[in-house]
Amino acid sequence: MGHIPRSKIIGMVCIGLAFGLAYFGPMHSISTANIAILVAAGMAAWWGVGQVITHGTGHSFKMWKLLLKGTVGLGALLGVVLLGIIRISRQDDHELTTYGAVADGVVVAKSDVALPNMKTGVSYVNYLTIEFVDGAGRRQRIETEVSDREFNAAYTGQYLKVYYSERNPAVHRVAF
Repeated sequence: MGHIPRSKIIGMVCIGLAFGLAYFGPMHSISTANIAILVAAGMAAWWGVGQVITHGTGHSFKMWKLLLKGTVGLGALLGVVLLGIIRISRQDDHELTTYGAVADGVVVAKSDVALPNMKTGVSYVNYLTIEFVDGAGRRQRIETEVSDREFNAAYTGQYLKVYYSERNPAVHRVAF
């Protein structure tokens, strides 16, 4: 067996780490921030594919290898993102089914974060901060991402149903 170039080893490690983050990463909800993390990991996997599949230069340049690199790289990016979304969704469903509880929460704050957008100039990610008392009598404070419609309809002091995990209140869903 011949010598494996360092760039190929780094590429394979990068691919493994990206898929490992998507499957084992400490993400508890499908939020904009977690999707951005998954996309970054997918881009790292795509870069890793580029290191593993070399297309050559000069007389050894092969267009089919370049196309293969792009296709497999795009597949790696999509695979990492989809694996992460499916894993987070299943984990949240299992957590709420196994340890789920319901509480009445009150909206204590509204906030939004502006993100640059090429089409409209700026997009907003909306958050509600909700406080509730869990089954053990402890006051919990959660921040949850909501749609524009839900954000505009919510007001400070509004009571909402919070479905949360008694084991990990970071896993929750809010009913409007």
